[in-house]
Amino acid sequence: MEQYMQFEEFVEYVKSEITGHLPLSMASGTIRIEPFRKIGSSYLSMRIDQKSAHGSPVVNLEEFYREYQHNKPVEELIDQMSELLTEEVPSFDSAVLETYESVKTRLFVRLCNRHWNKEFLKTVPHQDHSDFAVTVHILFSNTDQNWISTTFTNTMLEHYHIEKEKLFEDAFENAMRLFPAKIEDMKEMWKEEAGEAGLVWETIQDRDVLTNQERINGAAVLFYPGMLKRLAMRYRSGFYLVPTSIHEFLVEKDREDVNIAQMELGLVKTNRAVTEQKEWLSEHIYHYDPFADVLERAADYQMRIRA
Repeated sequence: MEQYMQFEEFVEYVKSEITGHLPLSMASGTIRIEPFRKIGSSYLSMRIDQKSAHGSPVVNLEEFYREYQHNKPVEELIDQMSELLTEEVPSFDSAVLETYESVKTRLFVRLCNRHWNKEFLKTVPHQDHSDFAVTVHILFSNTDQNWISTTFTNTMLEHYHIEKEKLFEDAFENAMRLFPAKIEDMKEMWKEEAGEAGLVWETIQDRDVLTNQERINGAAVLFYPGMLKRLAMRYRSGFYLVPTSIHEFLVEKDREDVNIAQMELGLVKTNRAVTEQKEWLSEHIYHYDPFADVLERAADYQMRIRA
């Protein structure tokens, strides 16, 4: 074996050796090397496909290769992969997926940046709004903030013979029941969640936090039916939106002295300081104009009204 392998060689070597590091109960499983895509990440993965299992853990081969490039012994890495592959996957009742009627009451929505998730979005029904995309997911359980869910895919849409419009109508209706929208005072929530890192927002006053009751995947509530209009009525004006993460937006009513460049710099700094990259939603500030019923980047809004 060469001292340093290229990525393709590394993958082949791991594939040839991993079985010898697994328990006998998994020896008959099929090793799958395939792209793995979800919101916020995409990588080449490895898993063990076992007919008797309801699911299998996924190993990020690209992440392990980076460790290999930093001189971590490949045998040690294979041992770590085998430990991950043998972890127990939380179980769920697969009968839930048999009919659309049983799935419908478990649907909810999530929000992602559509430009950063192009490959993932090719595989799922989605709605585009400005730079964002709304996707649909099926919830199995959410005890103690530990969500077990799966993404509703294009294949499922065909399998259930459901129109995309009907899917989103049901998903939004159910999401509003499962995860009602919540508007909180920013200062109180920011102190609680971000601590000292929240000081980058010191100079920005009078903001609310828009999320859901769980404060998980709460940014999607922005696109609950009627929410944009509801916020416009609350502020009696248009408003700016700061996408701090997939979990929430900060909302601020229109004001004349808004400095978009400064706000976006603050957003980028906060992303880097306190938010995991997989939870980033955007690095742009947005604006909703209730008179034109337009959601757009704030910089585009300011250019439009000044034209």
